[in-house]
Amino acid sequence: MLRLIRILCGFLSLEISGDYTDFLNITADHRITLWNIGLRHNNLVACCSVGSFRRLRKLCRKRAFRVHIVSRFGLPFVLKRYRLRRGFAVGFAIYFLLLYFLSSYIWIVRVEGNKTVGKEKIINICTQLGIRNGLARRKLNSEQKAQKVLLNLPDLSFAALNLEGCILTVKVSEIGPNRREEHLPGNLIATKDGVIKHFDVTGGSVCVQPGSAVKKGDILVSGVTEFQTHTLFEHSAGSVYATVRESEKISVLKRRIVQMTTEEYITQSEFQFFHLNIPLFFGKEFKSADATESHNLMLFGRPMPLSFTKQKQYDRREVAEHFDAAKAEKYLMAESDSHIKAEQIEKYTVISQKLVENEKSFTLIREIEYEDDIAEFRPIFFDNQN
Repeated sequence: MLRLIRILCGFLSLEISGDYTDFLNITADHRITLWNIGLRHNNLVACCSVGSFRRLRKLCRKRAFRVHIVSRFGLPFVLKRYRLRRGFAVGFAIYFLLLYFLSSYIWIVRVEGNKTVGKEKIINICTQLGIRNGLARRKLNSEQKAQKVLLNLPDLSFAALNLEGCILTVKVSEIGPNRREEHLPGNLIATKDGVIKHFDVTGGSVCVQPGSAVKKGDILVSGVTEFQTHTLFEHSAGSVYATVRESEKISVLKRRIVQMTTEEYITQSEFQFFHLNIPLFFGKEFKSADATESHNLMLFGRPMPLSFTKQKQYDRREVAEHFDAAKAEKYLMAESDSHIKAEQIEKYTVISQKLVENEKSFTLIREIEYEDDIAEFRPIFFDNQN
């Protein structure tokens, strides 16, 4: 800290020739501070402040020693050197003004602690609440905004806004699986038609047995138990596995027009400063881009509110595609497999499969069988008016 003050105020490096013991006595008597004292070529060397040197200059007249300035250090001498260069002074002033201005705003908003709740969803809620890049630091009410984030995101159990410099970190914790419903009374309801195979129930009264056929919406495990003197309401929990059969019909035209993507593409670039987008292209902006690359400007490992985005849109051409029976069956089977995969069905058995042809299209009729947990918790709601 002392060195910083000396640099800001300026100091001198001195060389004293002659009887330097007299020089040391004078500085001691008048309490003039010296540092970095040493000997060089039988001469005394030391450093002192600009103010101290002005006092020394008056005290050292007609003495048996001479004081010579070796070098000058500090901000006053740098400014004096460039005093005639107005551009340097203006640039220096603009730099500090920009530094002060930018340090008063939030540059980056980031999210930590989320697992199932999407980062973009949290960022969008924060943006709606006014928590965004470019927000003045003095306008941020961390506790109040954190409470509003929790109210808008019921899947979160905790939210806090931590401001470090110009970076705002939204730290969140999520509610565990079924945490909100684990104390509510309710039933387990069948989500699909099927035949019960086995079950693992930890709460409630089981209403079905292995081999029982159930329909979608039937009660599998009841959260209501009636006794002679009272009725008990409890939380139903567990898994009920059943053999499920599903059929699907998928069709494709014998001749259809499809859009094929070529290797040719058009690029558009944008420069972004906070929420200001500066297009670096002419013409209309892409409605939807096929590929997007974004690069943030980094400073000392920290992201700056400056980014460069490059978007690509590939050229598409309409092509007529024709299907025969073999090609249509292969295509429809792949489509059916993707639908099954999307429903997260890992193991299944194909019971029947038939390709039907008419004048304009092919239709695949497919029936599969698989085992699945068909239980879903439904809370019991009470009418408070009765």
